[in-house]
Amino acid sequence: MFSVSQDGSGSTSYVYLGNSNKINDTNGWTFLSLNFIVNDFDSVGVYIDIGIEGTGIVWADAVSITESQTSAVHSVTISTDGSNHTLEYYGVDEANNAETSSCPTINCPRVSIDQTPPGNWYNSGAIRGLGGSEHEIYVYTDVQDSTSGLSVNTDRYMYSVDDEDGFGYYEDLLHCNTPWHKDEWRSLLTYPATNGLTQTTLITPKTDFCNSNWKVCKSVRFYAEDVAGNVASKDFCINGPWIKFRGEGIVRGNNYIDMLAESDEHNTDSVIELSGQIVNFFTSSRNWVVRQSTPPTDSTFNSLLTSAGSYTVLTGALQTGSDVYFVAGDYEIRNTTVPGNYDNNIFNQVVFIDGDLLISDDITINDSSTALFVVSGKVEIDKKVEDVGVAIITDQELFTAYDINEGEATKTLNFNGFYIAEKFNFQRTLQGTGNKNDPASNFIYEPKYTMQLRDYFGKNNIIWRSIE
Repeated sequence: MFSVSQDGSGSTSYVYLGNSNKINDTNGWTFLSLNFIVNDFDSVGVYIDIGIEGTGIVWADAVSITESQTSAVHSVTISTDGSNHTLEYYGVDEANNAETSSCPTINCPRVSIDQTPPGNWYNSGAIRGLGGSEHEIYVYTDVQDSTSGLSVNTDRYMYSVDDEDGFGYYEDLLHCNTPWHKDEWRSLLTYPATNGLTQTTLITPKTDFCNSNWKVCKSVRFYAEDVAGNVASKDFCINGPWIKFRGEGIVRGNNYIDMLAESDEHNTDSVIELSGQIVNFFTSSRNWVVRQSTPPTDSTFNSLLTSAGSYTVLTGALQTGSDVYFVAGDYEIRNTTVPGNYDNNIFNQVVFIDGDLLISDDITINDSSTALFVVSGKVEIDKKVEDVGVAIITDQELFTAYDINEGEATKTLNFNGFYIAEKFNFQRTLQGTGNKNDPASNFIYEPKYTMQLRDYFGKNNIIWRSIE
């Protein structure tokens, strides 16, 4: 047995590796074997020399290499998550003879790839324990991992209190005068305690948050890990603000939806749609969630203005007619710019504002009317405003309480219409028990805009279907 090697110039050399046992005289079919090691780095194969010493005849039936103590290694990259990957492999010798392979039975292992950490936190809340003070609480949440499943041996939590910076835990969870372990995790209960489940519930031990100052957000930081070793943490504000959408419209995010707190009731009564995968602390009563949805074509200030065509320049107060109006520069909605009969007259109007829109006072319209404000700049709503009864599209950000101070309470902000923005800044909070019972922002979708403003933005074919 010889190894065959080639140097960089293509010259071939042979290295003797050893020989098998010999047979003499006349024999029937005899199996001969040799264990050998090829140490030459430049080796490209092996050469077997079969022969006899003297005269006679040799019949050789077959020669094969049956096994190897070392394996061929090659790295491959599979970038997408999922358990439906199949990796087919086979070997090819110098004569281009390929090893037989036939998926899915020969040389075709199934490969599960998981690069996504746990997420889609939901069904969270807090329960006061029997006995003790009202700020001794059990906190819980559900978490999901659909690819490889959750590891229940690593779940833990930490929490925040008023008298300490950041997150951690008191050595005795029910006594706030014990040592504080800053940035350290504490174990919790996982139910059910089974590895590999796609969803599970995390429940903290009974924990004292030290006071009943519900004006300050009392937060728990949960930690979860999946079987593949991907980790995620999520902060949950026990007494945090939440938002509500009604009217069976679509709530869409062009990335993901990540809320600070979750209400006892569902956030929306219809479809949740997003471009990403993660929906945290935000649920639909229909359980309709569309993930990784292709973003729709954006309608910008300029494209809508072009589509609307002609318009009337508006320089003072709002009008009560059915028309397209244009404001050059910033505009403020306040008592002096909203006519006294604005909420009584019936009209369908579009107001283009080529600047910022400031809403300083409530604005409402008749149930039979529509008013759409299309804004090129940002939209800022005063913290004292409670009702915004017009539709808004802005190329920039929308602020629900631009002038609010840290820790300041507000009343619920009610929206009636439909709303599109580059980013929504939900700044309101209802202090005390109000956060549990009432949303900080309440959106009611009104489909009348789709029908009553169609003449301003082209003809559309609309089919209404009832889906049960």
